Amino acid sequence: MKFRWIRRANSKTLVAFFGGFACDENILSRTYIPEDCDVAAFFDYRGLETDFDFGAYKNVGVVAWSFGVWVADFLSERIGRTLVRIAINGSPYPVDAERGIPPAVFEKTVDNFGEAARVKFMRRVCGGAAEYAELEGLFARRGADELREELEFLRGAFAREKTPRKPWDIAYASREDKIFPVENLRRVWGDSLRVCEGEHLSPPLFGLAIAAVSARASATARGFERRIETYSQNAFVQREVAESLADAFAEFAPPSLSPANVLEIGCGTGFLTSALSPKFPSAKWFLNDISEKMCECAAKSVAGEFEIRAGDFMHAEFSEKMDAVLSSSCFQWIPDLRGLFGKISRVSSDGAVLAFSTFGAKNYPQIRSLVGGGLEYRTPYEIRDALAAAGYSVLYCAEDILDAFFPTPKDVLRHIKSTGVNGRFSRFWTPKKFAEFSKAYTDNFSDGNGVVLTYNPIYIIAEK
Repeated sequence: MKFRWIRRANSKTLVAFFGGFACDENILSRTYIPEDCDVAAFFDYRGLETDFDFGAYKNVGVVAWSFGVWVADFLSERIGRTLVRIAINGSPYPVDAERGIPPAVFEKTVDNFGEAARVKFMRRVCGGAAEYAELEGLFARRGADELREELEFLRGAFAREKTPRKPWDIAYASREDKIFPVENLRRVWGDSLRVCEGEHLSPPLFGLAIAAVSARASATARGFERRIETYSQNAFVQREVAESLADAFAEFAPPSLSPANVLEIGCGTGFLTSALSPKFPSAKWFLNDISEKMCECAAKSVAGEFEIRAGDFMHAEFSEKMDAVLSSSCFQWIPDLRGLFGKISRVSSDGAVLAFSTFGAKNYPQIRSLVGGGLEYRTPYEIRDALAAAGYSVLYCAEDILDAFFPTPKDVLRHIKSTGVNGRFSRFWTPKKFAEFSKAYTDNFSDGNGVVLTYNPIYIIAEK
């Protein structure tokens, strides 16, 4: 097995990326890499030994794709304690009729592997000939003979070693995967599987997973220092979501985008403003939020000209045409999603970009299971349908799960209140009911880090 550094900056956090068959370090060449972690890519599985020093890092996050999931399991004792383990389009049972690649398909691929078979296989990995032509540079520069050696070695290793060694924290699957059938991955991962759009090769999922490791390490480092009573400090998840949206925007928005007018809906204190405003210093920013004071706070981050348009966006009037519309952690508050996107479309120019994050149906499951009520969250598919009805084409769509930890259930409720969501859960708190709630929350949703509150951010970039 080989490895190559993708980024080495003497960080305390390592992302160990285990690629699939026929990979090398180029597999991450189109993936955004956070600056606060080291990243090493592992590949070429004609052997499974490595002298990499995982113990040199305080935090190790494992991200594995395809056959790399099995390889990471094989090396789990060597890797040691991990911060998080994320599997992408792979299984601990790589060749299995119901939990992996069907054995007959795998055997035929190995036995008939040559140059023609290599090209055919890569096309299936990418989703078609046109997609392969675009993504060919992501694969290893090794010849068909060496790749066949890799397959033959893995075939023998799979036969000898079949028992998974360590549980995975997160598992993603691509809906159009032609290598690992999604229904087989559902049998492996169950309800925890997060199904996204795309093919077996999915660079956006690589970036999302690596960013999740970075965010997890950052959250761990901050610990409970974030528990204070102001919005900007309590809304640490919203800050992380805004930063992730900004990263996705940098990677997936059209490179030619040079907006004259930028509208930010629900700007808050300026998490997203501060991340994206420097990219467009000549643009005029229109800042919208229910709170004018929030707009004034966000305006401090604008690099150039700005105008505050406080109030309900659905009732706001705009004579200007927007070239980019941005929003983070806001749209879940607006009940009429089709009306919202229709309004955005009307105030946007042709070819305008819409980039936003919102929270999905897996948001706050702990609270909802114990209390009920709350916002009516949408799935990515409902959001995509509403966008299509408004004339938008989706360039990027992904969702994530972020866990925030607190000392007690009371701290969870204090956090929710400080970020403006308290009124959405109908509950009359008598001392008895609060005691029952606290006990149930602690019994069901706690670990060594405290009690957990789960967020489900969805990230979308679309073009009109």
